[in-house]
Amino acid sequence: MKLRIPVAAASMLMSAALLTACVGQSTASQDEGTITIALNGPIDTWNPQEALTTQSFAVYPQVFASLLSTSPDGSAIEPGLAESYEFDDTAKTITFHLDPAATFSNGDPVTSADVAYSEGLWAAGELYGSYFSSIASVDAPDEQTVVFTLTAPDHALLGILATANAAVVPEDLGGVDAATFWKKPVSAGAYRIASEDVGQSITLERNEHFAGDGSDLPQIVEYVMVADAAQQLLQFQSGKVDVVNDVQLDSAGQYDPSRLQSTTSAGVVVLMLNTQVAPLDDPQLRRAINLAIDHEALLAGGFADLAVAATSVLPQVVPGVAACEECDWPTTDVAAATELVEASGYDGQTITMTVPSEVGPEKLAAQALVPMLAEAGIDVELAAVPESAFIEKLENGDYSVAPIVYNALAPSAVDPLGFLAATGILFTGSDPTAANDAIAALTAATDEQATQAATAGFEAWAFEHTPLVPLGVPDVIYAVSERVEGFVPNPYKAWYVEDVTLTR
Repeated sequence: MKLRIPVAAASMLMSAALLTACVGQSTASQDEGTITIALNGPIDTWNPQEALTTQSFAVYPQVFASLLSTSPDGSAIEPGLAESYEFDDTAKTITFHLDPAATFSNGDPVTSADVAYSEGLWAAGELYGSYFSSIASVDAPDEQTVVFTLTAPDHALLGILATANAAVVPEDLGGVDAATFWKKPVSAGAYRIASEDVGQSITLERNEHFAGDGSDLPQIVEYVMVADAAQQLLQFQSGKVDVVNDVQLDSAGQYDPSRLQSTTSAGVVVLMLNTQVAPLDDPQLRRAINLAIDHEALLAGGFADLAVAATSVLPQVVPGVAACEECDWPTTDVAAATELVEASGYDGQTITMTVPSEVGPEKLAAQALVPMLAEAGIDVELAAVPESAFIEKLENGDYSVAPIVYNALAPSAVDPLGFLAATGILFTGSDPTAANDAIAALTAATDEQATQAATAGFEAWAFEHTPLVPLGVPDVIYAVSERVEGFVPNPYKAWYVEDVTLTR
């Protein structure tokens, strides 16, 4: 699970021609064996257990490898470092058989001892450790076999083991201290880190020890941080960039539509309501906020018709996520909202909605929300802050109301639930017990009915207490050069460069 760090606003000095034209793309400036990918911002760390941002988890699949992986469209679990596995529900074990060719970027083979050591890092992670709570022990009967003994037959764990949160690293970090290792980690993915200009660019080179068939892989992967939407468009049109990750909704119309690929994202834009500060500590006011929102108009205006209605707080694309029957989030009832406002402790004071100063679905949605809430008698003003300050405010609880996109990383409901639990229900200061209870139910679930019951139970709690209001599920949009073949849009925003080829 990760937060989307918002991207910068398009320049107000863009020409009218640029604003209206869908210009084709030139590929003349591209190096033949290099794929260049534009990110909206920098990664925050090379350690997956400490990362929060979408950008980090977009880069990790190229560098790190896990026991399992996902199909290009994110819908299926596939082999990773483990070429096969057996899940024994009765014994509550998963036995993994490592690919004998699996090798780290330093040339050392990947062994069961590396997996056992790595699992200790996963479980100890402050943000994501709860994802692995069902693993009771790890045994390594030989160098190529790993056995996870579970507390319950946790099939949801398989999706987690296909993400960078379960990246396998060398035992004891290869003998170096953690600070040194995570500056330039040894890994087992298709690429290794060649260089990094922190905050500006990352250059990856093909890992010559990669276990897969790397004959058709691009030789170099160049990530460039391009926060400005206008610059993203210009660099794509000029051929300097092959792929723009996560094209902004309000700028998508400026691209050649034949070069855009999209899918409904595994994320959701939510309005966070800080339950620890007045007047948002009153649940009646929080429920009033949801009822005051015209969700249909919000999709058309705040999301430029490039989103679908959110029917749950959890990302609804994720397998196993189910809305509860009584949770009708998209209902609009201004009269009922006004009554709840009058019955609450709200006295008409101005409530500050903190938003990122850069354009993104969060800010667009916020602008549309202000007049909607005013109709119910809720006075809201926007306070725009830089993205770094925005995240800091959330982490410190220094806000009243704020919109944000949070994205699932894995095809497992444990992923968003674990993140919500670790962050006090997404920085709202709420009791995480309901999320933890849902995780426990998921790990014990043996069929889809039990899985959906677990998530629906959490949704019922969220609807009753309203720490979050789901606003919409935006499309994830990629701009893809004609020289990139085999690209498949991924709802988790974590696609593998090894799945594409470059035309010569």
